[in-house]
Amino acid sequence: MENLPTELIETILEFVDDTESLKSCSLTGSLLRGPSQRILLQTVAIGGDSDSKNHFLNMLSFFETSPQVLRAIRVVSFITPSPGLDIDPLQSEYLGILIAGFPNLRHLAISGAGRQDGDVGWDTLAPGIRTSLEDTISHGIQEALHISTMVRIPIKILVKALSCTKSVSFIEISVHNPDAPETQIHSEVPQLENLVLSNSAGVADVLRRPDVRPFISNVRRLWIGLELELAHVVDYTAPKLDEVFFVSTDPVDESHLGHALPFPQFPNLRFAGMRLFLGDYERLWIVDAMRAILASPIIESILIDVSGVDLETLLPTLDSLADILGSPNIPLVRWLLYVDHEEDGGLGLLKEFGAAVERVLPKAHKAKRVIVDRAESHNDGLFWPSGKVIMAMRLPEGE
Repeated sequence: MENLPTELIETILEFVDDTESLKSCSLTGSLLRGPSQRILLQTVAIGGDSDSKNHFLNMLSFFETSPQVLRAIRVVSFITPSPGLDIDPLQSEYLGILIAGFPNLRHLAISGAGRQDGDVGWDTLAPGIRTSLEDTISHGIQEALHISTMVRIPIKILVKALSCTKSVSFIEISVHNPDAPETQIHSEVPQLENLVLSNSAGVADVLRRPDVRPFISNVRRLWIGLELELAHVVDYTAPKLDEVFFVSTDPVDESHLGHALPFPQFPNLRFAGMRLFLGDYERLWIVDAMRAILASPIIESILIDVSGVDLETLLPTLDSLADILGSPNIPLVRWLLYVDHEEDGGLGLLKEFGAAVERVLPKAHKAKRVIVDRAESHNDGLFWPSGKVIMAMRLPEGE
């Protein structure tokens, strides 16, 4: 085995999907240690609960004594530490240096979910960590940047992400001073291809600005909350969209996107999806949405995720779509229902709704153009309708 090139050993080890086995390989000898460590450390999670303090300190010590492994890191998930983690200033500064020192970083996720004592403001992060995160984003994250559950994001961070990153995800964030003058961050050719946007006050206003809007001109995949203030993002990106996923945020709120009709045209749309609670507005919205989606000349499939919706709500919604989905020539339509095996009647819901589809849409059902399927979990909506994973949101846990 000593004669095998390192590249071949790494290729073999990449087929090992068991973390414990990879850890064992990293302890067997120098031949396997380097390749297995590089695979194990492609994704790291930093921060989190107070219980992780020992893990956090051990990680800092490991990176300090083995700086060569920093080149292996591709994905970093940073969760703002809870107050109980008690990071002292020196540890904060060193962590900041580490974050800025990952030379091959491709994906960065920043979340305020680690704090349970109120909103996490960007300005409340430890100075060393905040500066390093800003420097890292300013130098450009090549593949994906995800920021969630955080307030007062500087506009320069948002604009830099939009201008230089392929995939950007903003979930439950707000922007500090969205009307501030632009900071001369420009890109000749917009890099952004995938945009995820939901529950983010101020971001919609920033995207209206003429100096920022061009950055979303080449978006091909859009994952967007059903919020009225985001309607202009759908309108602007619709002509070039290859995939769109609409996600219900508050189906009873009057600021729901259902008030933003009529829908734009989607001339290049191939895949569409929606995750709905089917509140009053959504039962009206889905009819117009389906008409607009089906008007695309190249649409291939539609995913309707109604996980958690009861049969009494599903049946009238299905009836309202009878004329639209009745043809045997429609694209593939996949209804996704969540079934809890611990609750009685779960599988019965699938059977009853499947029978309703056969009754209401007999031609489409016979042609196998409408499928009723089971969602493995409520998180299925984090996938694009084509089945691709939204990497900016679905980062591995890290070890």
